[in-house]
Amino acid sequence: MAASAPAALADPGATARNAILFPLGLTSHRSPAASPLPGHLLATAGPGGKWAALALLAVAAAAIAWWLARRPPRTARTAAVALAVALTAAVTLAPAARWGYYAYPLALLGWLRLSRPVESCSYSSERTLATPLASASSPAGAAVPASS
Repeated sequence: MAASAPAALADPGATARNAILFPLGLTSHRSPAASPLPGHLLATAGPGGKWAALALLAVAAAAIAWWLARRPPRTARTAAVALAVALTAAVTLAPAARWGYYAYPLALLGWLRLSRPVESCSYSSERTLATPLASASSPAGAAVPASS
């Protein structure tokens, strides 16, 4: 976002056309790429198809907003999951979305995987070994660290 901020600030209208209006199918430019996604299929189904796809997208956005209002994310991880779900719904239902747009929710899920907390393990690489010799020379059967 920081890298694209100067261009977005220089021409906010172009940014809105490219990032919002084009995926919604609301620009004069049409993509020659075909898409098997539900929003695109619905948009090409007939004269009212585009508006039906936009209405379905609006219903999904309202449902996600309700979900977030009811259970707001408390951590960055839960916020990333909610954003990934919202982006997936938007890509699936947008009239002019393409497969490549799934890179955004996948990137969020990848970030979740890479930034997960370190899990403590129930074992240690430092193991102790009790031997008859150790228990005879050590007080009350104390264990002696094993040598590598």
